[in-house]
Amino acid sequence: SASNTTLTAGDTIDGGSGSDTLTVASAATATFGGFTVKNVETASFAASGGASTVDMLNVTGATTVAATGSSQNVTFSNINDLPTVKLANNSAGNVTFGNLAGDVTGTADAQTLELVSTTNGTVTIASVETLNVSNSGTTTVTTLTTTAATTLNLTGSGDLTLTNIDDAVET
Repeated sequence: SASNTTLTAGDTIDGGSGSDTLTVASAATATFGGFTVKNVETASFAASGGASTVDMLNVTGATTVAATGSSQNVTFSNINDLPTVKLANNSAGNVTFGNLAGDVTGTADAQTLELVSTTNGTVTIASVETLNVSNSGTTTVTTLTTTAATTLNLTGSGDLTLTNIDDAVET
């Protein structure tokens, strides 16, 4: 498990066997893309000095994509294979999880949003019809925008405050 201070276009990371985590923290406005990651189960990004944009097109095998410890906006695009998306220990910021278009073409797509003691503004999860939300700790999300969800399932413990949920959600 090596440490590097940058993640740039052209970088390749192969986690191999076992359970691996890629953690990227940005203290300034940043755009990440063009990198390749495989066999890494958790990809976690934090933005503290400015917004971060992350193109996940070449990230395969991730079972969790997370914004963790952020105080700024984080936007993910091209997320592969509908992994669990996670917000943990954030103090502010909007977060967008954009799935790869080819993975959300049906009418029964489902995804899990895991919340762990986080505070976020607008959280957007696009193009899934069922959103399973799991919470632990004390969490506040000002606006949950799902764009396609007709079903919202809530589980977990602790306190969860969702101030505004878009009108498409039926249950």
